[in-house]
Amino acid sequence: MVIAGVDPGSVQTAVSWVTPIRPGRVRHIGKAMVPSTAYAIGALLDTIGPTLVAVECAEGGVFAPYRAKHLLAAQYAGGIVAGLAAARGIEVVTTSAQAWRRAVMGTLKRGQTYDEVIARLLPSVVECFEKGNVHTRDATGIAVWASMQMAKSKSSKS
Repeated sequence: MVIAGVDPGSVQTAVSWVTPIRPGRVRHIGKAMVPSTAYAIGALLDTIGPTLVAVECAEGGVFAPYRAKHLLAAQYAGGIVAGLAAARGIEVVTTSAQAWRRAVMGTLKRGQTYDEVIARLLPSVVECFEKGNVHTRDATGIAVWASMQMAKSKSSKS
């Protein structure tokens, strides 16, 4: 099983794909930054062939007016990802940044450095990726969150 975590952006979309090992642990397979276009996203989905796509979406919060157009564009890119995945018969789940970060990394303190955030994510990831950017880190975190949700739903069905 391959899970693709997606952090959509207004211009570029980050995708990280993993395979679950056990609840809360995944093996990192790869990552990519692709243009936020249907063609680029569709081509990547066809290449990696995930069985589940987890997409980050906005949740509440206070957004400054100058960020509104970027937020709308990112949400639009997330919709493109979800639509293309669903059209290919791939299961799609969504989560907010706040929800996956709480579940995967616990409560983060304001002002933590990138390295401190990565250090809290790495124990969940085996054969981890080299340090990427904040978006590929988030895409990996979203994939870890999705694997945790799958494990929870399997255990509740048992």
